[in-house]
Order: sequence, then structure tokens, then C-alpha cells
Amino acid sequence: MLKRWTTYQAERFPLSRHLPLVLVTCLCALAGTLGIQQQSRVPPVLLWLGCGAVTLGLFFQLRVLDEHKDYEDDARYRPYRPVPRGLLGLRDLALAGWLVLTVQLLVTLLFARQALWPLLLCWGFMALMEREFFVPGWLKARPLLYMLSHAPVTGLIQINASAWVWKAGLPREVLWLAASATAAGVVLEIGRKLRAPEQEEPGVSTYTADWGPHRALGAWLLAGAVAAALTLLSSPGWLAASLLAVVGGLSVWRAGMFHRAPTGKTARWFEPVSAMWALVVFAAFAVRGAA
Repeated sequence: MLKRWTTYQAERFPLSRHLPLVLVTCLCALAGTLGIQQQSRVPPVLLWLGCGAVTLGLFFQLRVLDEHKDYEDDARYRPYRPVPRGLLGLRDLALAGWLVLTVQLLVTLLFARQALWPLLLCWGFMALMEREFFVPGWLKARPLLYMLSHAPVTGLIQINASAWVWKAGLPREVLWLAASATAAGVVLEIGRKLRAPEQEEPGVSTYTADWGPHRALGAWLLAGAVAAALTLLSSPGWLAASLLAVVGGLSVWRAGMFHRAPTGKTARWFEPVSAMWALVVFAAFAVRGAA
């Protein structure tokens, strides 16, 4: 069973990708919030690790919920994935999700009780996502609205991370972080579903397949522009502007390469470049808190 879970995480929830990004973004969220409240600029290590564990758990639970709601499509069109091929069952994943929830609840009550209501809000929104807001067919027929309806969960997760060091309730600046993080989450969501023609699979929804390559690239770049605008509004300064200019220029360059040569080689850059947007958004928030 341990070998099965190791294989599952490598294929569907690679910790080598998720853990560093979660730890860095949590550190920035905590440091920025502390600075805004004119407290210590560096969060206690124990709080940082606890916040990181809860946040990582939330992303894992999103994966578990996706496995459940996408099971029929995966069994039909992607039988090579771990759950359809029988590596793990939906019951195994559900039990793991509940176990993670128990740990999250205990850790939050032990170290950051003020973060309990944001955590409950995250779980509530995730439950609505799993039910597709009770209009699954209507949403699935509209990929843009489907994506936008799910996007706020990223901002809610970051509000929960910030809550670990709240001194007297939710700081207004954290709402800007949530908005910027939501936009960066849209960049990442679109970026991980941009495919070259030879990578498309029958019955599998991607933005390049649903919208066409040109519109999908335009949507990805537009999401990056929105993330940049929200970040500059909330965290103005030459450093934030410079970082955004670098990642924005890199995005335009990679989009241009894919436009000229839509191959798997040029498509593989979209996900790492998209992750850079999240890092820049959080770095700008941390810098603002330190200013």
C-alpha cells in the first residue's frame, strides 16, 4: 500500500512540485501579514510549518475531490490514470482526505485558532466545487464559467494561510493578496491545460481544444495581465514592477514560441512559467509587508 501511495503522489500529486511552492507562498503570506500588522517580519518556524501542512492538505483535498467528480470521464478516456487502473480506489482517497482533514483541524486548533473560520470557509467552498455548484452539466458546457467559478478557492486558501498570524481580524491588504492569488491561480490553471495538437486526447478537455490555440494563449496572457495589475495596485514599487516585467516578458516569449511551433517541447514551459506568476505575486506581498 505504501508503494501504491508513493506511485500515486508521483503521478497525481507530486510533492517535489507542490511542497516547495506551498512553503514559499505560505512564508510570503505570513511575512507580509506580519509586516502589515507591524509585527516581526519573520514568522515562527513552527507556525510556518503548520500553516504549510494545512495548506498542502487543502491542495491534496482538491485533488481527492477532482478524482471523485472526474472518475467516470477518467475511466472512459484516461484509463491509464492511477484510480481507473486500480492502483487506489475512491474509498482509499476519501479516507485519506478525511484523515488529512482531522490533522488540519487539530493543528489549527492547537496553533492558530483564529484561522478556524477561514479553514471552514475553504472546506465549504470546496464542497460546493465538488458538487459543481449543483449545475454540473450547465457549467461543463461553459469552460470559462467553469474555471471562474472554481478560481476563488485559491484566494480563500491564501486568506487561511494569512490567518495564522492575524492579530486583530482580517487585514484589508490580505483581500488584495487573495485577489492577486486568484488571478495567478487562473494563470496556472490555464497554463497546465495548454497542449500541442499531438498531446490532445479524445474526450479530454483542455483550453487549447475547447477554445483553440489562439484564444487559449490570449486567455493565458490576459490572466497574467490581470494578476500583474492587481499585484501593482496592492503592492506598488519598483521591485514588484521589475519582477512582473520579467515574468510577463517571459510569458509573451514562450507564448510566441508556442504560436510559431505548437509542439510538446514548447508547450511544456507553460506550467513552470505559470508557477512563476504565483511566486512573484507572493513575493510582492511579502516585500510590501517589509516596507
